[in-house]
Amino acid sequence: MHYIKLGNVPPLAVLNGFKYPNQSACLAALNDLEERLVSLRILFMQIKECSYDRQLGIKGTIVNVPITLNQTVSTLPKNINNTATVHVKLKRRLKFKSDYMYRVINPKRVLEAASFFMKTPLYQSQEVSLDLNWYEKFEKESFGPGNNYVVEMNSEEEIEMGDIDWENDPFDNDEDCPNPAPVKTVIQGDVSTQMGLAIAPGENKLPISLVFDDVGEELSYPKIYCGELRHFTRAKPPTYAEIIKSELRRYDRRGTVHPKRFCIVIRSYFIKSV
Repeated sequence: MHYIKLGNVPPLAVLNGFKYPNQSACLAALNDLEERLVSLRILFMQIKECSYDRQLGIKGTIVNVPITLNQTVSTLPKNINNTATVHVKLKRRLKFKSDYMYRVINPKRVLEAASFFMKTPLYQSQEVSLDLNWYEKFEKESFGPGNNYVVEMNSEEEIEMGDIDWENDPFDNDEDCPNPAPVKTVIQGDVSTQMGLAIAPGENKLPISLVFDDVGEELSYPKIYCGELRHFTRAKPPTYAEIIKSELRRYDRRGTVHPKRFCIVIRSYFIKSV
């Protein structure tokens, strides 16, 4: 209010660039694991519930590991049905018994988000290599909603109901089985499908310091920043404290999820220590 009374623009105003980019529909539908699969950084952290006040806290530090989309998107099954789902286990190492994340994901949503990020300037600046031509070709040739694959019959193929010989129908076998036994309709998948797909994209990768990774937050949370860099238009560049103060106070609450808040706390602590 002090700046408004003086007739000046507040330093953290939306006019100065303190806002989130518009979120596409394909990004809003992603869950937390699907977001990790299309990100170029994975922040491994242990979030635990505190015993004294039941709030969430972080144990230890945060490990910032760079990954590539080929390690995650290319390993997913190419079943891109709208309703197809698969169990995915995200691990730090494949030999570990515990999972860092275990969710049911939709491969189609992941491929749509990856195709969207490949066209953003942030991902293009990171020289991301991922071949999605087959997916774009499938999207153009796929049938739209409401298409039930109806095949029209020619006039020569039309059959009158009176021309059918119902007495000598070879497919009418009701008399052979007057009391058929019940048939089990449950389809059992293979063992690998039941256990889920285990991936460890950050295995054998050298972690990057949170202090010196300038685009680490944008690459770690692509659902929040939508593949764009934080750009500010005011004359004086903002400090990191001003940036996080603005993100925590905004009407758009997408940046207040627990992993993002813990990342802000740890990174601000490291920056002050340097």
